[in-house]
Amino acid sequence: MLLYKTQPKNSVESTVINLSTKEKIVNDIRESIPKFQGKETKVSDVTTMVTDASILDALLAVSEYENILVIPSFVDSDYTRLRDRNYRSERSAGDHLLPIIHAINESHGNLYVAQPRVGNIFSDLYEKYNINIIHSDSWFKVDGSFHMETDIKFDCVVLLGNEGYKRGNYNGGEVKRKFEKYCRGHFEMIDVYRGNLRSLKGGRSADKQVIDRVINAVNTPKPIYKPQAVKYISKPMMSTIRHGKDRLLYLRLAVNLAHCDKWYKVY
Repeated sequence: MLLYKTQPKNSVESTVINLSTKEKIVNDIRESIPKFQGKETKVSDVTTMVTDASILDALLAVSEYENILVIPSFVDSDYTRLRDRNYRSERSAGDHLLPIIHAINESHGNLYVAQPRVGNIFSDLYEKYNINIIHSDSWFKVDGSFHMETDIKFDCVVLLGNEGYKRGNYNGGEVKRKFEKYCRGHFEMIDVYRGNLRSLKGGRSADKQVIDRVINAVNTPKPIYKPQAVKYISKPMMSTIRHGKDRLLYLRLAVNLAHCDKWYKVY
């Protein structure tokens, strides 16, 4: 969203993100999270985090779920930084901006976040953007239990980087069943996971037409991502990038698209 102009709202409509909107996003995030673990939150930190959340929200928006339940996992003490030296969001840090991008873009679907009252560094930002919060009994682990109070029935549950109490492989179907009582009969669970401490068996990639729609939006009006190109960035775009930092930021965008089948799984 910060590195490109067109963000999908649903399967057929997109929003053109102007400069003032981009500046507001950056300023709001930096004001709500001025520092993390003693380090100032810089524009480049926000940019790479928003990139992760924007591609995630685009995939959800194009899929057109009606009621989306987001299950966050970010515990401040588990993270030492928000991004690494190659300008890649640390684990699921960027994905936790999903509710903000969804609200700003007015993307398809009613989005709710289920998290304990203790909150995290994103809580003030969620409040500022009037994100719907449902209080759960704890941070969800894939091998743990889950409980919240709500009358809403969801057709999509999104896990944001949730680990297990133990490392290893888990059955995706068993994890999905933990949310059955909160969902409609034929709901989908999306596992958004960029770590290496656990894996869920089963699952499939997002539908090709969904991915193609997102890629088309990112490449409008300026072609940025090209699967066949070296490092996935189009030659015209590469010719305009002058600094190594900017190249790494655009590479993060391209890799998100090239490998969404690895970090975004549908159950």
